Amino acid sequence: MHGKRPIPPAVGRIFEDPHGTLAALRRQARTLQELEEAIADALPGQLAGQWRLAAAGGQQARLIAYSSAWATQLRFSETAIRTALTRCGLHGIRRVSVRVAAPPPAPRPPQPSRNLSEVARRCLESAARTQTDPNLAAAFLRLARHGDAQDRAAGLHGEAGIGTD
Repeated sequence: MHGKRPIPPAVGRIFEDPHGTLAALRRQARTLQELEEAIADALPGQLAGQWRLAAAGGQQARLIAYSSAWATQLRFSETAIRTALTRCGLHGIRRVSVRVAAPPPAPRPPQPSRNLSEVARRCLESAARTQTDPNLAAAFLRLARHGDAQDRAAGLHGEAGIGTD
């Protein structure tokens, strides 16, 4: 038989460990965000939202522009970018590289809540009554109550929804 498997750490300890990988990643993300804000303050307003700071350290800063036109404007602003980074304590930046990449996808709009119709609620309650498995019956009843509570809270009881005729 092989040796004992190590017990993985609790998730809470992973998140709370100030010296762990996750903490280092949070610090790096926070630093990049602060540097990006400093650069944004030094750039013309028209560039707002058209680029991101990918990395900064050593002798180089790397920016991502969302089109070649924005990349060109960022390249022309290299001096302002380096000055902003120097003010933030990055004195060794000698080169600013700009790459073009597609912008991140737009956030999806929230899905509308689906409300149960009275007919659907009654079907779920009926199905619960005919079940021999008490767990399945309880699940059907929870679904019926959930839809009914959503309808009342939204003032939609009786309007079109899931299971309407």
